[in-house]
Amino acid sequence: MEPLTEEELNAYVAARQEERRIALLYAAATGIDTGDLVYHKESGEIWLVRRVTHDGWIEWCGWPKGQALITAVRLVYKATPAEKEKLVREIAQAG
Repeated sequence: MEPLTEEELNAYVAARQEERRIALLYAAATGIDTGDLVYHKESGEIWLVRRVTHDGWIEWCGWPKGQALITAVRLVYKATPAEKEKLVREIAQAG
C-alpha cells in the first residue's frame, strides 16, 4: 500500500474534523444522553445509551461493549431524570 500524500492526509483529517463537528451538532440538537433508547440505523437494533462522549460518540449498555457515531442513531425514548439517575448509579456500582 502506498503511503498517503500530504494532500490526501490533509483531506482525510479535514473530513474527520467535519464528521466530528456534525456529530457534536447532532448530539446537541437531539439531546441524546445516558439512559435514552436509540435506534441504530445500520444494525436495526435498539440500544440503551450508557454515555455520550465529548466528541460525538455514544456507548451502549451491554456486551460486547461498543460505540457508534451519534449521527448513526435516532432517539426512540427519552429517559426521565429518575431513570437516568438510576442507570448512572448502576453503572458506577458495576465499575
